[in-house]
Amino acid sequence: TKFQTELGNKKGVVFFWKIDGYNGGSGSHIDLIEPTSAGAVCHSHCYFSCKQIWFWELR
Repeated sequence: TKFQTELGNKKGVVFFWKIDGYNGGSGSHIDLIEPTSAGAVCHSHCYFSCKQIWFWELR
């Protein structure tokens, strides 16, 4: 996805908003995300197909 491409090698907190099929499409999820050799990985679950993703980088 565009978000995954723009994320690059950054790690941080990610907020997935308006997730299809989750609480009638209005559900959300907050997670920690970090880069790996296989791409970005969430500690719980990534919802890259949601309507909106917010990201706060951790250093």
